[in-house]
Amino acid sequence: RAYVWRMSGKPCGHTEMCGRIRHVNASEVPSPAVSEAAALRDVAVTIAQEAAAHIRRRRPEIFALAGTRDSAESSVESKSTRTDPVTVVDREAEDVVREQLAALRPEDAILGEEGGGDGVVADTGLLWVVDPIDGTVNFLYGIAAYAVSLAVQRGGVSIAGAVVDVARGVTYSAARGSGSVMIDEAGNSTQLRCNEVTELEMSLVATGFAYGRERRQRQGELVAGLLPKVRDIRRIGSAALDLCMVAAGRVDAHYEHGLHPWDWAAGALIAEEAGAYVQVPAMTDSDGVLTVAAAPGIAAELNQVFAELGVDQPIPG
Repeated sequence: RAYVWRMSGKPCGHTEMCGRIRHVNASEVPSPAVSEAAALRDVAVTIAQEAAAHIRRRRPEIFALAGTRDSAESSVESKSTRTDPVTVVDREAEDVVREQLAALRPEDAILGEEGGGDGVVADTGLLWVVDPIDGTVNFLYGIAAYAVSLAVQRGGVSIAGAVVDVARGVTYSAARGSGSVMIDEAGNSTQLRCNEVTELEMSLVATGFAYGRERRQRQGELVAGLLPKVRDIRRIGSAALDLCMVAAGRVDAHYEHGLHPWDWAAGALIAEEAGAYVQVPAMTDSDGVLTVAAAPGIAAELNQVFAELGVDQPIPG
């Protein structure tokens, strides 16, 4: 298994293999021209916002009783477990993304949570990674924390991406080398920077839990060990939004085992470009591997605590 640790603009200076973690100099990460990355970010923002608009339109139609799921049982299926749902709107939203990419970027490859894709990169060298609704359980229950996540990668590294908080109408985006921004519902743009917290015990940490019982049980044990060492824990229910919250300074760190590329591809870049210390799995390795984004002032201490508690170890599903 290979992890990649990065801090935007601050290479760690190591290239050797250290256990399962590979420290990467910034020069090793594929660096597109800033103009290319910015143009790709514009595409990601445009398409993700259109998918989010579709989701906002469709939810009242599918869920006739606001905030309940009883009226839409026929529109909900299960995926990995009985508690892992997918809705007709997930599939529709991914179709919107695929149709728009076919029109705007027809030569690029696509990997989607619902529609799949073999991940083979097209002649352009670019792969779009999409999660049409990250936080489907929240979507089902009417909890306002679910998002469209869309990123484009070269060589397994995200170079541009967008995450749209569907319920709030907020768009987070980043282009490698150009920082991260947040655009609110009124169209106001804010440059993102993660918090300057330096003490782990004063940090607010977000996490998430898997759908499988065995992994979930272990995650609960790890949270119990971590909780006394931090200010508090938050469980929002959308990894993409958690990562953007690190970028925006609404939490100080996020960690989670077993995320798939579509969960972190956009959000991790947004956090990284906001100055966060980021660890993501290799594109081909998501079976319980840890994803982390943390404010740089607590990253070393958090990593040490993770090692002491065993959080840094994979939790296979």
